Amino acid sequence: LRSVQTVGTAVRPLLREDDVLAEYRALASGLPFYSGRQPIIAWVPRETVFEEEEVKSRVIDAFEFLDIWNGPGRVFVVTRARHLADLHGARKLSEGGSYVLAVNR
Repeated sequence: LRSVQTVGTAVRPLLREDDVLAEYRALASGLPFYSGRQPIIAWVPRETVFEEEEVKSRVIDAFEFLDIWNGPGRVFVVTRARHLADLHGARKLSEGGSYVLAVNR
């Protein structure tokens, strides 16, 4: 099963108001439902081409995301395991449904 339920419910109690939640290089349908938060969407331009404007407004490129990831704030990311190597200092918190949840701090 490729559901984001496991990582989405894992991140929900961890999120503070000033934390960032992101989908990185993988669109995780259902993440807003399970996490209770609208994530930013990083480096998935092809998959978002036909999305509504509200979704497109949350899409950023890889460079913008890496600036946020390496910045001072706490960032939670949902991605595929193979993409964790892109994220310096990523600490895996949960895994399930072909997704992983990691945090930068």
